This record gives sequence, C-alpha cells and structure tokens, in this order.
Amino acid sequence: MRRRGFALASLCIWMLVGTTAWADKKVAPKSDSPDPGRKPLSLSGDEWDLTPTTKKKPGDKKKDPFDAPSKTKLVGWDDTGDTVVRKYPYLEHHGYFRLRTDLFWRAYLRTNVTIGPVERHFTSGFLPPLTENVTNNDPSSIFKNTGHRGATTTASANLRLRYSPTFHLSEGLRIHATFDILDNLVLGSTPDFHPNRPDAPLSVFSTTQAPVSGMRNSIYDAIRVKEVYGEWRMLFAMLRAGRMARHWGLGIVNNGGTCHDCDYGTYNDRVELSFNVWKFTFALGWDFVSEGPTSASSRTYLGQPYDLDQLDDVNQWTLEVLFNVPSSAKQKKEHKERLYTQLKPLFQAGLYFAYRRQFLDQSKDTSASGLNYNEYKFVNRNAWMLTSDFWFKLEWKPAAQHYLRVEFEGVFVYGKLGSTAQTDSQGTIDSSRTITKWGAALEAEYRWKQLTIGLNAGLASGDSARFFGVLDSSNFINDPGNKTISNFVFNRDYHIDMLLFREVIGAVTNAFYVQPHVAYDLFAGDEDSLGASLHLMYARALQASATPGNSPNLGFEFDLRIFYGERNKFRFEIEWGMLFPFAAFRNTPDFNTDLIETRSPKWATTIQGRFTLIF
Repeated sequence: MRRRGFALASLCIWMLVGTTAWADKKVAPKSDSPDPGRKPLSLSGDEWDLTPTTKKKPGDKKKDPFDAPSKTKLVGWDDTGDTVVRKYPYLEHHGYFRLRTDLFWRAYLRTNVTIGPVERHFTSGFLPPLTENVTNNDPSSIFKNTGHRGATTTASANLRLRYSPTFHLSEGLRIHATFDILDNLVLGSTPDFHPNRPDAPLSVFSTTQAPVSGMRNSIYDAIRVKEVYGEWRMLFAMLRAGRMARHWGLGIVNNGGTCHDCDYGTYNDRVELSFNVWKFTFALGWDFVSEGPTSASSRTYLGQPYDLDQLDDVNQWTLEVLFNVPSSAKQKKEHKERLYTQLKPLFQAGLYFAYRRQFLDQSKDTSASGLNYNEYKFVNRNAWMLTSDFWFKLEWKPAAQHYLRVEFEGVFVYGKLGSTAQTDSQGTIDSSRTITKWGAALEAEYRWKQLTIGLNAGLASGDSARFFGVLDSSNFINDPGNKTISNFVFNRDYHIDMLLFREVIGAVTNAFYVQPHVAYDLFAGDEDSLGASLHLMYARALQASATPGNSPNLGFEFDLRIFYGERNKFRFEIEWGMLFPFAAFRNTPDFNTDLIETRSPKWATTIQGRFTLIF
C-alpha cells in the first residue's frame, strides 16, 4: 500500500512538473488571416513551433534531452520572443469550449407536401418540425390533435469541448491528439427517465441529465477521438503517421475543421514524409481511405485485428508541392518582416495531387466486420480518381494600417467508376461511370484601419440529373441514365452563408455565387474586437435540370454578424441571416409526379449565437 501511495504521489508530481505553465503574454501583431480559428495551410495543419536558441559548439558533450532542460522560443500565434526553459517531456494544451444557440424560422421553405400516407420533403434539406409529419396529422389517429399544420419554428442549443494536447517527447519527437467531449451535444437531449421507472416514467418528471452513453441515450460516445498521430523530425525531413486532420488552401476539398463554428473536418489515416528544398516544400503521402472487413470480432475486445483482403482496399497516394510557405520559426520571421516592415508583397502557392484506387468492394449485404468468414461478398468496383488542386495566396501591406489579401483555390477531378453495383443482382447491369467535376473559390479583402471590404466568389460543377446530391438523394447510384458524375461538392466546413448552402442544400454544389461583404471593428487595437459584418450573396445553379423547380435561380441571402472578443481567450457572436429562395426551390409536378399543383418556396430566417472560450 505504501509503495502504491508513493508511486501515485510521484506520478502526480511528475505530471505537475512536466505540464507547461502559461507564459506571460505581450501584445502581438494581429493576424491578417480572415478566420483566426481556421487551420493554416501546412502539410498537416500543425507546424513545429519550437526552435532551439542555442547552438552546439565543437567538443560539447551530448546530453540526453530527457535529463537536460532545453531553451526554446515560443513561435506562432503568441510569439513574444521570450525565452522559456523547457524540460522534456512536457505537455502543451490547446482547445476551446463552444456553446451555440440557434433558432430557425421556416428553414424548410414551406414546400413540404403530404401525398397519401407519406410526407415528402423535396426542396430543402432542413426538416420541418415533427408536428408537421404525417403521423401527427393523420385524421384517423387517436393522436390527431398533436399535429399542427403550419408549424414554422425550431430552436435548440448545443455544446462542445475540444481538447488538443501535444506531447513533446524531445526536440524531434512529439504526439498530437484531438478529443471532442460532448461533441455537439444538444442541451436537454439526455433526460433521466424511462417508461418502466416508477419515479420518472415520463420526461416531465426528469430531475437531471443522464451521462452521455453511446447507443443507449445518444448516437455518439461522450468522448470522440478525432485524431492521434506522431511526428518525427529528422535532419532533413519530417515523418508523420496516424490519424490526422488535413487542411489545404481555402479548405474547399481538405478542411481541417478547426474553425470555431466547424462541425466536420477532414481526417485521414495517413503516413506522410515531407522535406524542404530552398523555398519549396515537398510532401509524399499514403492514405488508408478504406480497408474493408477486418478480423475484429464482437466475441473478443482484445488482440490485434488485421485486414482480411487487399483488393477491396481504397488506397490514395498524394503529392504536395508548396512554394514560400513557412515551415520553421526563421521562415515565419522572414515573412513577417517582409510583409510588415519592408511593406513588400508576399506570395505563396501550392499544387496538390491525389490518386485513388479500388478494385473490389463489399456487397451491401455484408457491410460490417465480425461476420462469419464465408458470409462476406464482394462486387466489382474497378474505380480510380485523380484530383489536382491549385492554390495561391497574395498578401500586401502597401502602407501602415492597410492590408490586402487575395486567395484562390481551384480543383479538377477526373476518374472512372467501373460499376456502382451494391449487390449481386445489380452486378449484371452496366453501371459504369465517368467522373469529371471541378470547383473553385476566391476570397479577396482590403482592410483600411478598422474597415474591411471584400468579395467572395465560387463555383462548383453540377450534374444534369436531378438532386443536388448532398442532403436530398444520390444523383448517380440509382440513375442508370446518368453516365457522368459531374457534381462537385465543397467541403461542408467551408462556410460562406447561414442558410442556403449550409442548411437548405447542405454544401456548395451545382452553383455559382458572388458575395460582397463589409466589416467594421470599433477597436483599433489588436487584442480586442467589437464590431459588425454584413455579407450579401446571390447564388445561381449551373445545371437547372438538377433543381426541383427546373430553374437556375437559387436565391439571395444576407447575413449580419455582431461580434466581441479577446484574441485567443474568448469570442461572442450573434448572427442573423435571411434567405429569399427563388424558383429553383419550387416543388413542381415535373419534379414530383404525384404533385397536383406547384408549391412555391417561402423566405426563411435564422438567429444564432455562439460563445467560445479558447485556450
């Protein structure tokens, strides 16, 4: 017992000493990034931020980094230039707490219709209130009075605690992880009651919230591990391996999901080797996209499972070439000096290539691991895709209190899909497809003192077959006549609005949009912000035949935001968005053959609040 107590005390002392204390902060230059929460462009979205300040001399005795303290400079967002004595190993803490509230009024556009025993929602991906469904409005039901035709409002609140620790083992080794605790938990969604409980048989008698338990009172677990990967910094290269967030360019394809309003994120099981040559950074990567069935079984929770076949794997190989993107503290300092001191333009660019391949795929009837070995079925897939992505960023401060940023990302995807069959019976039908899709986004802004004006624009190719292919239905799996997959879909964490693309369609696809915006910050300082922004957006479909109303006019939206915050500590925002949908969202007899008359969309609005604590 004494030994256990001594060991526990020693462990607590070691953790207390090894955990880094917060360094004193000074006023730092304000970032010129449009979104402080967005992960910067880098090979993995996370760069080495420790650079030795002392150089070894000939004859110096080699020291064990686990025994000797290391003098380092804190480099990055809060770089003050102060020297801090660190002793390896130590733990670095980052993350945020987020509380969001939202109220939606008529976000389903009032185009839902009831035909027979089935209610169909065609023109908006946002569902109406449950009091609008068929069951609650069935005249023959004893619960018929629970329905309310014309309900328009839904409101809720949700929270998330994101914790992203980094374990620094030595100057060349570290481990990074990201945990989301109560990830987007809707407040009040786990009441403590049960129909068979004498004390609380109804939810109205619940006295507390039950702890979140996956597959019991929640779909998700209370703690969700988003990424865990290790890094080894060698003499001339960097090796990363594990499950890691990926961000490239503006984030219309690979988006790290690090903004304070993000919900998704691109996470890859990946091995990556990167190295620098002059101003260029090269990165070679191997992504394990899908391995198919494994030997994992519900009969045992231990052991090491393995992949049961290689031909059903989806593998992806990537090549990245970056120009003038800083990967060290020295390069960051040079960029800052060029931009802020010398007042010279700063240009960065990158090329990204990804080749994806799959030969076989699981049959829809055997889509999970743990089955009997002889029950697994394969179907031919014979698919490949080549993605090419170009990105550039131009920054310039022509004078004091002036700042210009122009950033662009363009993507082209081409490939072949041998078959879309999901079962044996579908394998006899010719369902080959050609994949040809593209998309691009532009962000431009000019800042003068506290005033910022800008323009966002983008476009994503669409498919002539009906459906947008995000929240409504697939437009190529069950359509034998659609031989070309051409609808490009932006990453859902690339936000440009509050309603049209984010809620009604689900993402930017089959569309062109233009969005001028203006913002003003009352505080001239760099540490605090208090102001407002206004975004105006018009969107138009590239393929009118894919819209419910067979019209290219999607809609007009304006979004007003009021914000207050202190950099790297907290941020409070209130947003109001209003959407005026156009003819593309009409529910017509041509789109819905069971419909007798056309149902026109109604305008919708939302009010949202967000409170974020950052550490």
